[in-house]
Amino acid sequence: MDPLSITVSVIAILDLTTKVFGYVNSVKYASKERRQCAMEMSSTLALLTELRYHLEDSSPNTPWFESVCALDGKDGPLGQYKAALKELEMKLEPPEGFKKAAKSLTWKLNKSESDSILSRIERLKSSIHIALELDNLYAPNLNYNASLMVFDG
Repeated sequence: MDPLSITVSVIAILDLTTKVFGYVNSVKYASKERRQCAMEMSSTLALLTELRYHLEDSSPNTPWFESVCALDGKDGPLGQYKAALKELEMKLEPPEGFKKAAKSLTWKLNKSESDSILSRIERLKSSIHIALELDNLYAPNLNYNASLMVFDG
């Protein structure tokens, strides 16, 4: 996959997460599910930001980069997370107009919908954690191999 494509995909998901996070936080009289969703989205934003900068700083010819590209795509964790965000966005996006504004002040997801979205968020977070850990595993090997090249040179 093209390095720009995966980076753009992560940036787009970061933007959508920020937008939906704003909707989640604007809901009044927060339920336990809403608070949980807001906390999960907040930690996901941090992980996605870290992933973005790792992608920008890494070479596309590394095993780590190839493994991260597997996160993208419709059925990958990033695609599933994006679908969950779109679902949240549709339910929480404030309607236009004064009378409709009152409708936006309540949490519109039932417990099973909230649980489903939270599990998709958690899967993405786990996948990103694994990807970032893989980067930590590959980095010492790359440094070791680079030092061997210098000495063998």
